[in-house]
Amino acid sequence: MTIQIPKTDKDYILMVNRAELYEKALELGYDAVIYPDKSDLDDDDIKAIEESGKFLVCVFYSDEMSVDSRLEGWYKKFHDLKIKRRTISFVDEIEDEDRFLTLNVLADKYFMTVEHMERYLESEGYIPTDDYENKCGNCHKQLRTGEKYCKYCGTKRGEGAFLPYTNSTEVLYGAPIKIKKKCKKCGNIWIEYEFGREDMKYCPKCGEPQDKSTTMEERRTDLFFSYFGSVAPYDTKDRPKFLTEDQVISILNSRKEVGDNYNNGDKEVAKAIDNAGIKTELRIKDDIVPKTEAEADMLNLVREILKTSGTDIHAYPGVKCPHCGSSMIAAIDYGNEDESQFIVASKEKDPVKISAASHTGLLNDQTKEPAFLCMCCSEEFSC
Repeated sequence: MTIQIPKTDKDYILMVNRAELYEKALELGYDAVIYPDKSDLDDDDIKAIEESGKFLVCVFYSDEMSVDSRLEGWYKKFHDLKIKRRTISFVDEIEDEDRFLTLNVLADKYFMTVEHMERYLESEGYIPTDDYENKCGNCHKQLRTGEKYCKYCGTKRGEGAFLPYTNSTEVLYGAPIKIKKKCKKCGNIWIEYEFGREDMKYCPKCGEPQDKSTTMEERRTDLFFSYFGSVAPYDTKDRPKFLTEDQVISILNSRKEVGDNYNNGDKEVAKAIDNAGIKTELRIKDDIVPKTEAEADMLNLVREILKTSGTDIHAYPGVKCPHCGSSMIAAIDYGNEDESQFIVASKEKDPVKISAASHTGLLNDQTKEPAFLCMCCSEEFSC
């Protein structure tokens, strides 16, 4: 007899492999549960599941003493027909001390409630969601505090079709790019973090299209500390001098051996800040959360300095930062010149001269001239 798919308005159906799980699912209020009590699913069974158009959630149980041999055959047929599904092993949810309890007891203790299951399926992008809290009603991108328009599609906050959408998760690798833009119409400055994309097409304050009103203020990469607050960012031309010369020297003295510097995290940065006598309201617990953009930039600069190599703070006579006038300079070392657009100040790297092993990405022109990083204000420049 072909499996009967219960009628449901839900976007998914639940399939279990044990009678105890079937009874528990019905008790919890799942309205579309199937329990194939025979050894195999025939073609009509698979067709019924496929034609339902529902996402299939397989909750199965096999104890350590007996493996359910039916499962492998089921999964192969689902795979061959590309039936969308998520498999949940009931054993994986069980605490070690409960493994020898009866399945009835385990089902009472561990079977997901309907609400929990649906939150899980929505958060993982398996079924559509209608969660629009602090999201655009059109493209469902995040709306931060104070944003009146979606910076991606221009829809006004509170407007849009508010259709169900799939909350898919993108897996991206690499450092996020901090993108800061300024609206020529209203003067609003805003920040977003993207992975190589620059999709912000509208001002989040006035809704003006980007191609008419916005300019790129700066792009930074290799960020460790990010700022997501609602306080207005500073204008790039007014970027403050984050560190004094004495503080830079103190941070240079806080460095570990070269080779250990790349992974400087919260604790190392916090220790360097304390040693340099930098006044900040930051308190170190598990993570450092910057309260302002300037604070985040200062923390990233400290980390960049901790990653430098070399000891000579007077290695580049006559070179001064065009932004703040400081002579506390590190050459940007991009390693293989063929794979980069900038070169270190000296043609052959001098281990004594201070060099930054990486860069923030502020210098965007395609120059082949030596590039420098100001260790006081984080300006990148060439000369």
